[in-house]
Amino acid sequence: MKKIVLLAVLVLMSAAAGFAQKKMYEPKKGSPERQTLADAIRSYDTLRNSALKGEIFGVNAMQVQGDWAFASVERTNLPDAGQGTLLAFLRRSGGSWKVIWSDYNDNGEVGVDALKRLRKRYRDFSKQLADFAENGYLAG
Repeated sequence: MKKIVLLAVLVLMSAAAGFAQKKMYEPKKGSPERQTLADAIRSYDTLRNSALKGEIFGVNAMQVQGDWAFASVERTNLPDAGQGTLLAFLRRSGGSWKVIWSDYNDNGEVGVDALKRLRKRYRDFSKQLADFAENGYLAG
């Protein structure tokens, strides 16, 4: 009986650990992870406007939680290239990051509307990350 109880406790602890959200953090300046996130945004922008190739970002905020990231950036070069991403939500899949939403989008979707859509579509979308973005960066 003691073995069954111990086994049940271990299974419950494992399940709880799996459901617990990972801690939100900012990738360190100069880290490969931070560079990979910036590269994903740069690729996203370049697909929409080839004049944005080689854009360099200053990062206002960048947070990662689990397989989700939020970035607030501003381009520090290419002043005549036109609009690019300033805000973005990214998702890691298969080891690479992909922009899931950017304020540089084709349908004029604003951040708070994107949050509603992302929450409905992705069960693993980070509430803590969404709250961080909404409280300091996204406008309606």
